[in-house]
Amino acid sequence: MKDKLIERIRAVGHWRINLRPLRPLDERLSFRQCQEVVEQNRVSIRGWDYPHISYRQDEQGALERGDQFVESWCDWNEQLEFWRMYRSGQFLSYNALSEDFLHGVQGRPRAGPFL
Repeated sequence: MKDKLIERIRAVGHWRINLRPLRPLDERLSFRQCQEVVEQNRVSIRGWDYPHISYRQDEQGALERGDQFVESWCDWNEQLEFWRMYRSGQFLSYNALSEDFLHGVQGRPRAGPFL
């Protein structure tokens, strides 16, 4: 993940979403299954999906694998997002509220939170 992305998200209005299975999975998910669960369950609103999967590998986003998770992040204009799907079935997401960016200089938040 891009350095200090979560700190930037937490500095403005944001959502933190943490979903966990009600009981432990019989078997841990494979990395492929982690990605497929997110791909098959995302929703699209006005052309942007949630959770957003960034298939690029540059300064604006990436899809990466860790020891026990698959994650994706996006840092593009007012879209600051990060999610992680763990092999245990847990899903964690941080999403900055774009309203805190729309009235400021592009890519930088206003002097204070909007919402």
